[in-house]
Amino acid sequence: MSRICHRRTGGAHGVPVNAAGPIGPAASRPRRIAAAAHWIAPSAILALLPKCPMCFAGYIALWTGLGVSVPTAARFRMLILVLCVGALALLALGQLRRLFVLARPRHDR
Repeated sequence: MSRICHRRTGGAHGVPVNAAGPIGPAASRPRRIAAAAHWIAPSAILALLPKCPMCFAGYIALWTGLGVSVPTAARFRMLILVLCVGALALLALGQLRRLFVLARPRHDR
């Protein structure tokens, strides 16, 4: 009987998988690039997000041509901040879950 748990692997080949497909060295280049983009996009938005609501209102007006009030810009800024932090938290939880699931020893019955 094989010592590889087929529920945690890609089947007979023993390639670890997650819900999106293979991970690690067996993952294709586009899949690895997409996984990196999932981390980079919210991080870059957080890094480039202006701290001043008036600056954020100016950027909205510059990029879209729409004039918004400073309180509205402050609410949009806070919404974007919460969404980006939430996305990063979900990505981190997924990585921790994958780490603990793959590291946990499984015993054959």
